[in-house]
Amino acid sequence: MTKLGFMKTYSGNLFYPDDIENSTFCIEDVAHSLSKLCRFGGHTKGFYSVAQHSVLVSHLVPSDMAMTALLHDATEAYLVDLPRAVKYMLPDYLELEDKLMSHLAKIFSVSYPFPPEVKVADNIALATERRDLMLPGEEDWGLTEKPVPEHIDPMSPTMAFHIFMTRYKELKDTQVALAGT
Repeated sequence: MTKLGFMKTYSGNLFYPDDIENSTFCIEDVAHSLSKLCRFGGHTKGFYSVAQHSVLVSHLVPSDMAMTALLHDATEAYLVDLPRAVKYMLPDYLELEDKLMSHLAKIFSVSYPFPPEVKVADNIALATERRDLMLPGEEDWGLTEKPVPEHIDPMSPTMAFHIFMTRYKELKDTQVALAGT
């Protein structure tokens, strides 16, 4: 197969969208990219990263699903964060995202397709983000989930990278400890 193109990641790895299996992935690339991607296509009151969102979602699920929740948007490190309204209009994007997430799930040992609890947690985070990060409005987002009581304090990309990596290491250490028992 001829490779159509590649993306060089922060660590120097190469990602081939048309040859995912022969691409190289590491958690630092995921954390770095997600910490610099702003949610909602940047249409927030201030910068709020996908990495910070992912950490929030990881705290809203049962502990055995936390790693899956942390990495639920890992594809966006390679395919960017498209707003839902745009994403679902692009079937080729959705197919590539599904293929990439299947591959990343194997690499990082997470569940895919995602358990329903991850989707619920993602929607709780969305409701919270809407309340805290968007200008008020009456539009219907189709959410039945309610925001968490705590308010979001957006952080810098550097801090978002740090909390993402800290959460990843904490969850990885927990997985290793459970595997040893």
